Amino acid sequence: MPESNGEVKAVFFDMGSTLLEFENHTWEELDGRGIASTYKFLQSKDVQLPSFDMFERSFRTVLKEYWVSTNETLEERPLSLLLQEGLSKAGINLEGLILDELGRAFYKPVQEQVTEYDDTFQVLQWLKDRNLILAIISNSIFPHDYHLEELNRFGLVPFFKIILFSSEVGRRKPHPEIFQKALNELALPPQEVLFVGDRMREDVWGPQQLGMRAVLKYHPRRDYSPDVAPWAQVNNLSELIPIVEKHL
Repeated sequence: MPESNGEVKAVFFDMGSTLLEFENHTWEELDGRGIASTYKFLQSKDVQLPSFDMFERSFRTVLKEYWVSTNETLEERPLSLLLQEGLSKAGINLEGLILDELGRAFYKPVQEQVTEYDDTFQVLQWLKDRNLILAIISNSIFPHDYHLEELNRFGLVPFFKIILFSSEVGRRKPHPEIFQKALNELALPPQEVLFVGDRMREDVWGPQQLGMRAVLKYHPRRDYSPDVAPWAQVNNLSELIPIVEKHL
């Protein structure tokens, strides 16, 4: 149990693999499903296409280059731009195509496999009942509206004062800008905020740089070798309750 560092008045959450499970399959597999879904959508529109192998290689190249770049710069580019780059690299004419339709085609296989953790709703309800301010700050190339659909599907939207995604802010965690935007909008000092997430760099080191306390939610797909010490660590959200209760 962590030592007391003052009263907690707000809890900020990452979304994927913290509140909702987005990785019931690996992202490599999900990218493949998204690429295949996009190709099928374009076929339905009678778009002149290269072979699927070439199409997939083009998209995977664009995505790989993007992840290397954004890991260094922490600049987020929206899905629409990545789709444009992928299609252009595959030699496909963009004229007449609606990017949101393409985005939804790419995202559909991801969305279909998202599930909620068994304790998410009850923990959020417990926190809300104690008048804590709740927010989501999450990295994603996908549009805000896509994720709101998931959060609404599981009945989670009403719990949160604000919901921020890097796709709308233009900066990814651990960049301070996305954290500071939430703090500013809610008029909260970082010392009163607990941040909960599953990634060491983004969800522990990032908020700690602004003075927040960070709780790591363990996830089996993560590499936890970076030398960063979370304020506390939990295996599931239910374990967060006694931690918060001691700091109200």
